[in-house]
Amino acid sequence: MLATARPAPQTLKRPPIAWPQRPAGDHAIADRGEFVDALWALARGGVLVRVSDLAGGWVIDGRPVFTSQRTLLEWQLVDEYDNPEGFALVRYFRLNRRGRDFAERAVTAWKEMPLGQRLLARLMG
Repeated sequence: MLATARPAPQTLKRPPIAWPQRPAGDHAIADRGEFVDALWALARGGVLVRVSDLAGGWVIDGRPVFTSQRTLLEWQLVDEYDNPEGFALVRYFRLNRRGRDFAERAVTAWKEMPLGQRLLARLMG
């Protein structure tokens, strides 16, 4: 019998995920997983809250935010608003129009990434 050459296995080549361009600011995203989670929560109506350092610093829907608040503020994706039903000395922020557009693109790009790549991004920041 003659040996026939096997065709080379085809590998799936996915185009690289293009993150939306940074709107402003000069720093990189410290934790992309947290940043996307924050954008997603804010896009669903969540509120970014600045409480005292003793009470945990920054939170969205009761969950702590460790690094994303800086990016959200510097990139001007959130606006502060007056919450008359809120607590004194607490600051409240929500996505602005620019932030909603950015969040839609970023969350879509994140969901299109392969699971392994998303896990690696969460582990590495």
